[in-house]
Amino acid sequence: MAENASTSENFLQDAAHVLDDIIDECAYEALGLEYQGVKLKRMTKAIIEVASECACEDLDLELLERRV
Repeated sequence: MAENASTSENFLQDAAHVLDDIIDECAYEALGLEYQGVKLKRMTKAIIEVASECACEDLDLELLERRV
């Protein structure tokens, strides 16, 4: 019976490590997507500034992002 409990404990520990790895990978991917979003906003502002020859520091990009 003790051997069975030990096997179950090892299985649960292994499963916990696998889940931890999955969570870490998801967090890493989320950071990458967040970075891409920030980069996209900066590029959009730069394009608008060049096209309109004005600074757009206070420009709200949400309307543009919804259309893109």
